[in-house]
Amino acid sequence: MKQANHLGACMVLLIFASMLILSACGSGGGAGGSDIGKISYAPENCEIDGQNRFVHKVMLDTYYWYKEVPTSLDYSSFSSPEEVLDFVRYYPEKDRFSYITTTEQFQGFFEEGKFIGLGASFLILTDGRLITRFVFPDSPAARAGVARGDEILTINGKTIKEITDGLLWDSIFGEDKEGVAVELEVKFRDATIKTIELVKEIVTIKTILHSEVIERNGVKVGYFVFNAFINPSAAELETLFADFKTAGVTELVLDLRYNGGGLVSVARILASYIYGNNSGSEIFVNFNHNDRYPHWAWNYHFSPALPDRLNLQRIFVLTQPGTCSASELVINGLKPFIEVVQIGQKTCGKPVGVYGHEFCGKRIQAIEFETTNHNNNGGYFDGIQADCSALDDPTQLFGAADENLLATTLGYIDNGTCPSVSVASRRALQQQQETVLPELYQGFRREIGAF
Repeated sequence: MKQANHLGACMVLLIFASMLILSACGSGGGAGGSDIGKISYAPENCEIDGQNRFVHKVMLDTYYWYKEVPTSLDYSSFSSPEEVLDFVRYYPEKDRFSYITTTEQFQGFFEEGKFIGLGASFLILTDGRLITRFVFPDSPAARAGVARGDEILTINGKTIKEITDGLLWDSIFGEDKEGVAVELEVKFRDATIKTIELVKEIVTIKTILHSEVIERNGVKVGYFVFNAFINPSAAELETLFADFKTAGVTELVLDLRYNGGGLVSVARILASYIYGNNSGSEIFVNFNHNDRYPHWAWNYHFSPALPDRLNLQRIFVLTQPGTCSASELVINGLKPFIEVVQIGQKTCGKPVGVYGHEFCGKRIQAIEFETTNHNNNGGYFDGIQADCSALDDPTQLFGAADENLLATTLGYIDNGTCPSVSVASRRALQQQQETVLPELYQGFRREIGAF
């Protein structure tokens, strides 16, 4: 997530998972100085050795856990700055999130909402099946008829088990370049099986994947699936909340199950549409740094100037382990002010973020700060626990009456408590929580959450 404060320091809050970056340049902060997030050094050169030295220097300086980084390295033993970062980051104890990407990819995604790919997102179930979570409109996958709930049987001739056993998820879809072809064997929802070839192209992201107003016992419930906090999201949210306001929505269900994060500025906008009965004086998020930069501490307030804010006293948020970064920021930031009822599973656990530093056409996104809310609560490295447990079922369409997360939420709205869970469902939930599934989305791919 990328964010800028009122003093002009562009910052990124990476609270990933998969993927997360917060980016913004605007007002609403307090404290700190114009040097926030800035470093005074650059690579000596753009040879591999120069890049390796630069990454190590950043990790020994502004990195939140710099004390865990080895102070000396044999730079010639690393073939890339990415290898240096993977070697020195505080993994697996805290840092699953730091990565390096190209400046072009970073700006294309967070500023323009574009990436090169097929436009489809997938999920591995505990039984080993690969199911389509969602598809971006007008993407190669969408035009080929792939949709939520479709099962992928093979990718480029390899079964899902072969890909997982061979640790091939980072490479099986090929290079992220326009024109790269990918062959998928797909079992569609109607049980037909077909082999299709998709060709990668520039995909434009729609961050609101589904929205509707549900009439429930005389109550108008706004429901929407929000997938990423990026710059184009602001316009989508403006239109959505104007529609919800006009429709007379009094309950809101915010579906963040697949949202890996994004821009702090957009997280602030979303939270302010929900909790709008304020003057902008309340703190949305505090930023705290390592002991080399305590003077960088500052905060970011809710926005007071959104005409279609709903002024709610309660919100329902749907979460799964992929709910990360800015998504968790919204949940934690709202808790001091309104009731937040969380349905699903615990979130990914990323109360930290980055400013990001460019070098040699690349950008290092290494963790540089930790966040807390108005009450200084944070530290959810183990994830934010759900109030009502429920499993995601990607075979059911968004908004369907029997889609498990939404049905559980509507049951709570009807009865004021978590619906009872069957023994079978409880066992399935426990199995889901105990099963270690392969991570499909690594590094920058975690931000996008799709291929």
